[in-house]
Formats: sequence, C-alpha cells, structure tokens
Amino acid sequence: MDTKKTEKCVFKNIREMDKIEDQLHSIHPLLEYMFENATEGMCIIDDNRRIIKVNSKLLKILDVNEDKISDKKCYEINSHIICDLKECPLERMKKGEHYITYEIKKD
Repeated sequence: MDTKKTEKCVFKNIREMDKIEDQLHSIHPLLEYMFENATEGMCIIDDNRRIIKVNSKLLKILDVNEDKISDKKCYEINSHIICDLKECPLERMKKGEHYITYEIKKD
C-alpha cells in the first residue's frame, strides 16, 4: 500500500493581472482629479447606501464638511436632498440606469 500523501498545487500566470493592476494604478490619479474637479456635485455610495466619497463641489452645495457626512447613509446627510428610499439612485442603478441626476432645492 502506498503511504505517500498527495498535495495539489495550482499555478497561475499572473502577468496579465499585474499588467491590469499597473494600468489601474497609473490611471487612479487622473480619476481622482476628475472626480474632485467635476463641475457637478458627486457622491459615491456602497450597496448599503453608506457614503464612501464625495467631491468638494457637493460639499459646497450641501454646505457641510466631510467630517459631518463620513460614515453616514446618503439620505442622512441633508434634509433638502430630493432622494427618498423609493427613488434611491442605487435602486435605480440596480434596475439598469447608469447616470442619474438629482436637483437639490435650497431655501
């Protein structure tokens, strides 16, 4: 009876993954610049509607600082956002919309 233990190993060529990662690293500063300097207020949220990042234009529009909105849900940051849970951009995007614009009315 053979008592040798057999181990399985997996080998994968990661050169293509490394190449893609390098491309992402090189384009990241450009994307950051475009996001921060956009002429419209922009917000990035996760699947739980928690704010990940906002640009300075949106902070100015909402008249808040980043500390006040960090780790909050998008509908918690300001009372005059026209975004209720039924019309949540995230839900609309899950249904196939890719670009959603909201108007913010200020008193």
